[in-house]
Parts: sequence; C-alpha cells; structure tokens
Amino acid sequence: MIKVLLNCTCIALVLVTSSVFAQRMVSLTATPTTVNANEKVTFTLLLEMTSETGWCGLSINTGDGGRIRDRVGDKGRTVVRDHVYKTPGRYLVVAEGEFLSRGLKSAPPCLGTAIAIEIQVIESLEVIRQRETALKEKELEEGRKRDAALKEKDLEEKRKLEASLREKERLVKELELKLKAEALARELEEARDRESKAKIELELRLKAEALAKEVEEARIRESKGKEDARRSEKAVRDAANRRSGEPSSSRPPTDPVKATTVPPSKIEGF
Repeated sequence: MIKVLLNCTCIALVLVTSSVFAQRMVSLTATPTTVNANEKVTFTLLLEMTSETGWCGLSINTGDGGRIRDRVGDKGRTVVRDHVYKTPGRYLVVAEGEFLSRGLKSAPPCLGTAIAIEIQVIESLEVIRQRETALKEKELEEGRKRDAALKEKDLEEKRKLEASLREKERLVKELELKLKAEALARELEEARDRESKAKIELELRLKAEALAKEVEEARIRESKGKEDARRSEKAVRDAANRRSGEPSSSRPPTDPVKATTVPPSKIEGF
C-alpha cells in the first residue's frame, strides 16, 4: 500500500511539474524517406527546452505496428532511432508525447503537437530481378510442358492413324485370301466333274499347298513386321523423349498388334 501511494505521489508530482519542466518536439525527419525493404531508416526527432531542466516521454509510431518509446532528459536535444521495414508500401510515422510510467523515473509527455511524416518502402532491384527471373523460368517450364504435351498428342494421333491403316490392310488381305479360298473350293468342285479328275485334283492340291505355304510365309512376314514396327515406334518415342527431356519409361506402351504392318502377298497360279 505504501509503495502504491509513493508511485501515485511521484506521478502526481511529475504531472504537476510537466507544464514547467518539459521539452517541446520541434521536428521529425527520416533518412531516407524512400527505402528498400529490409534496409535501415533513421528517424531524427529534434526537441527544444522550455525550461532549465526537465524530463519528458515520447513515442514514435513507425506505421507498421512498431512503436519506439523514449525518455528524454534535460540534456537531450535530439532523439535518433533506427527502424527496418520488412514489407513494401507507404507508412505514416507519427511522433507524439507519451506519459511513461517508470516509478520515480516516470516522465510526463513531451510538449508539442504530434508530428507525422511518410515513408515509402519499395522492393530492391535485386528482389525484383529475382522475381522476374523466377517468373521467366516458370513460363519457360510451362512452355516446355505444353510443347511436350503437343508432341505427345501428335505422336498418339499418328500412332492411331497408322494402326487404323494397318487394320484396314489386314482386313483387305483377309478378304482377298477368303475370296481366293472360295474360288479354289469352287474350282475343286468343278474339277470333280471333269474327265481327268485325278490329275486335276492333284494339280489343285499342289496349288492348295502352295497357297498354304504362301499363307505361312505371310504369317512369318507379319510377325517380322510386328517386331520391326515395335522397334521403329520405340525409336520414335525415344527420340521424342530426348527432345522433351522425359525418360522413355514415362511413355505408354503401344499395342503391338495395332503396330503391325502386314506386307502385301500375291497368290499366283489362279
């Protein structure tokens, strides 16, 4: 209780003497007024004496949530404080008197009206260059991805077209072989009615064997064509991967059946 009474008494004495013994704020400057983010700004507050001696309290609101408080004695004429702004923008800095409660060292507010100045905080050239470089790299990367996607789309369409053409060729050849087989069957049937049936049947059997051999050779060529097509497609995909910088393992496998090119075959002797 006694300590509280002493503090109250000290505060009352300070308030009573503040009108007689105090200093008045004259001007507030900042160096520089335009500064890069994360660089130092120096505030200089000038005061003048209104009496022979006196203490007073003041605060500098930096505008970014910071506040600098100081207690100025009878020998104080200039208050110099530094501050660093982290974020670009415009900040209003205000210096004003403020009562500082510090027990026996409490100080009344410095005299004078509040003084305000504006600080502009900008990004440094290095930060701007870094951001621009990062943006350009991002755009280049997106461009490479778009190019790779377009190339992959073109390759996929080309593979589908080639597979469709090979399928049509296969169907045509199957139809040709079917027609030839039907014609051979009719010829065999007609040959049975001929006088030299045995000779004709032998001849037709030989033709049928030749046809079977040709069909077998066509199957072998088809199998070889599948393997060649698979290797050719793999070479094209690897080349595309090398240009786009992607590993070949990321490409979807192509159906070897659709990638088969069946060479045309002719059955002679009919």
